[in-house]
Formats: sequence, C-alpha cells, structure tokens
Amino acid sequence: AGVQARGVGETTGRLCLLAQAISDAGGDRHHVLHRAADLDPEELRYAPRPPSRWRWVRRLAVLVVLVAVIGAAGVYTYRWSQDQYFVAASDGKVTIFRGIQADVPLVQLQHVDEVTTIDVESLPTFRAQQVREGLEADSRANAEAIVEDLRTLVTDPTPQATPDPDPTPRRSASTAPADEETGA
Repeated sequence: AGVQARGVGETTGRLCLLAQAISDAGGDRHHVLHRAADLDPEELRYAPRPPSRWRWVRRLAVLVVLVAVIGAAGVYTYRWSQDQYFVAASDGKVTIFRGIQADVPLVQLQHVDEVTTIDVESLPTFRAQQVREGLEADSRANAEAIVEDLRTLVTDPTPQATPDPDPTPRRSASTAPADEETGA
C-alpha cells in the first residue's frame, strides 16, 4: 500500500510540475515540451488537459450542420409526399387525394385534389370498404383510372315499390256503377 501511495504522490507531483511549467512558459511551447520530457509518458496520457478554447464553436457548428441535414430531409420528404396520390372517401363521395395517408401532428400531408360524383354507398361492399381505407395510386393518371374502374362498379339502387298505407281497393269515378252516379 505504501508503494502505491508513493507512486500516486509522485504522479501528482509530476503533474503539478507540468502545470507549473505550462503557467511559467506563458505560451512558449518549447519550454513546456522540454519540461514535459522529464515526465513519464504514461502519466501524461492520463493527465487532465485544459479545455479547448474553440470547443463551443465546434459543438455549435456540428449542431448547425445536424439541424440543416434534418431540415433538408424533412423538406425533401414533404415534397415527395405531395407527389403521391390515393383514392379514398370524403363526405360519402369517392375522392382523389394528393399526398399520403398519414397523420403527423402539425403537418397536413394530404389534400383533396378532386371530388367525384360517385357515392361510396353505391359501390359493392368490398370495394366500398377498400375506398374507405384508401387505395394507393402510383400517379394522378393511375388515381383517375381507379376512379373509372369504381365508376363501372356502381350499382344503381333498385327501385322498390312502396307499400300503400291503405290496402283496401279504391274506386275511381270511371269504375263506379252508373246508378250511383245518378243517385237512384
């Protein structure tokens, strides 16, 4: 234990000598290096170094570059997203949207490009569900082709006869017996 304490004491003493040499030199590197040559290189390896004057400038530069890269990536991603199209439902109508189907807080990634006259409810059940979930398109032309395909699937509601609330047959004036007309 005594040997370790003496070794630590010697290291501390030599580091103090190095610190004194640095302060005495006043910027004269040759004098500091000459004094440092007397020290053990292993001691110097672990010796504390004074903080660099320009450390904050380097950190700020790295931060600025990092923010610029993230900002550029965000702008590129947004522009890419606005070149995408999909077909989905809006207010019960089949609609072509520009953008992507994603919810990002504070960013609008989809815009209505065209609202069609096709009611979602007039489509077969499976296709209506697909439209509600959204159908991706490769381009605007592809989105229009999807809409035309959906237009061919539109089923007109079959008119159903509404039941007469009064099921008893009615007589019209032309079918009434002649004696009823004369009052006899």
